Amino acid sequence: NARFVRIIANTTSRTIEVRRGPNDADADTLVGKFMLKGNGDSCIIEKHPTDVLVYGSASAVKVGRVGP
Repeated sequence: NARFVRIIANTTSRTIEVRRGPNDADADTLVGKFMLKGNGDSCIIEKHPTDVLVYGSASAVKVGRVGP
């Protein structure tokens, strides 16, 4: 339910998708996507609190909440 999220790649060339959450009227709709190209690449994104991140493999990225 975080609004700002830090994402760190643990592998190369990982595509991350932001999708509407399961309780939204338009559940699973793609909001946007981006790629972390190298091991250790990171970014901070702002998303709607109910949106979910989809990245294929749980071991491929580390995700952490930023802020309160």
